[in-house]
Amino acid sequence: MNIYFSIPGEYLDKNAQRSLALRLLDYALQKEFGIARSDWRMIRKARGKPSFINSDKHFSYSHCRFGVACAVAKQPLGVDIQEVLKPKPATMRRVCHPNELAILESMEPPSLNAPRFIEMWALKEAYAKYTGEGLAEGFNTIDTTAFPPGLAHRHENLYIAYYTATAALKSAKPQWVQVLPP
Repeated sequence: MNIYFSIPGEYLDKNAQRSLALRLLDYALQKEFGIARSDWRMIRKARGKPSFINSDKHFSYSHCRFGVACAVAKQPLGVDIQEVLKPKPATMRRVCHPNELAILESMEPPSLNAPRFIEMWALKEAYAKYTGEGLAEGFNTIDTTAFPPGLAHRHENLYIAYYTATAALKSAKPQWVQVLPP
């Protein structure tokens, strides 16, 4: 499994984000399995997780204002990309597990907690996509301090995170791919 990401170098509106994410998914499917997305019918499961009908191929993609990320595998997985922004303290308290909050509150200087919080947030999103539960799971119940190390990678002002239960996939490193907006 590889994680692919693309940073077009410009601000992307929601439509451009989704379009670029799907183009990156096309690239990943071709690179990993030699198949095209058009060969499969996509559906959304009960909580919104996209998947292919009658396929052993799993995928996850994510987008934000400045980039997209995608991964495909033969096992369930989740991927997320997040821009590093300064979080509001109330947001941190609402979504962090007590173990995570203790780490964030102990950081000196406090400005260091913004990137660490975004890393945790990206891991939570990737995990929620992996399980298929999405936001329904309650992010404050997910303790990313218990996750294996190496599931989140920083690239400039972005964090790319993934989650899978398969140990063999836990050493993936994101690969930059130039996929241009349509």
